[in-house]
Amino acid sequence: LAELIKNIKLISSKETKIIIENHYLGAIFKNSQFDTFYHEHPRTYSLGSFRFIAKSLKKEILDFEFVSRYGGNIRVFIGEGSKSPKTKSENHFYDNFLDLRESMNKWIISAKKKINRLNKVYGPINAKAFPGRAAILVKLLNLNTNNIKAVFEIKGSKKVNHYVPGTKIPILPERELYKNNVNEPILNLAWHIPDEVKKNLKNNGFVGKIINIKEFKKK
Repeated sequence: LAELIKNIKLISSKETKIIIENHYLGAIFKNSQFDTFYHEHPRTYSLGSFRFIAKSLKKEILDFEFVSRYGGNIRVFIGEGSKSPKTKSENHFYDNFLDLRESMNKWIISAKKKINRLNKVYGPINAKAFPGRAAILVKLLNLNTNNIKAVFEIKGSKKVNHYVPGTKIPILPERELYKNNVNEPILNLAWHIPDEVKKNLKNNGFVGKIINIKEFKKK
């Protein structure tokens, strides 16, 4: 981050406006998104983080807003001028980290029970979508081919014909799902975008029950 700030300084002028959007720490707490911390996301940001970044650039936060992408992002506008009149208290975030750990442990217990019940009735079940963050959930639950037959990805996904990390669960093209499995229940691993996954499945004739591996809290 220090190197990035150094290089932004080199290419910036007084007229430069810097716009940064990133997953928001507050949204992670709100929806218990402990699975967002993985190899592609070694850090996430609060508004306080961006105040530090702006100060390091010798600029101000001109404005900020919260958007719904990826379960809750923060978009910050940095430049020279008057500070944003808006404020956002984040003093409770330390306690939120403790709550997040407790929430994760409760989820592990409940999710294992849910999947075990499904396996008793249907045997290994199918799963839909494999975002990188799903690897965290699979690991926490110790899922394997006894629990999930295959994960089905959208057309063009480079994950197809590979395996879920640390397992022998295959990742297959979704067209194979729609051949014979449209009535069976399916586990949605992209729980943070449930509406998009549901729409995709329904548009392809899927009529089975869709079970989110975690529940997304609506605003």
